[in-house]
Amino acid sequence: MYCKIDNDLALDMLMDRLDFWTDDPTTKELYEQMYENAIEEGVFEGGEFNVMHIVDNDYVNWCTVYEEGDECYEDIKTVWDNGKRDVDNLGYIEAEADGAFLIRSY
Repeated sequence: MYCKIDNDLALDMLMDRLDFWTDDPTTKELYEQMYENAIEEGVFEGGEFNVMHIVDNDYVNWCTVYEEGDECYEDIKTVWDNGKRDVDNLGYIEAEADGAFLIRSY
């Protein structure tokens, strides 16, 4: 049996779990954007909402923050500046904040 969780509560729960992994403000802003978009798109509806599973897997296995000076940063920025989100052989741009990018690996 599943119950409905308010979108704001769901986001708070995800972000509270992210606090376990990082206190970096830019990283937190990127993840917050990604989770807000996912919630708005209904990604978590109709299934199990396991906060630890979602956040831990994203942080450890699927998502990487790229900042200026990092390998591939210029390629990511070029894709973003062209209004695209798919970065060849790297992943999908989930969010951008302060010149940093959150990339979900393919």
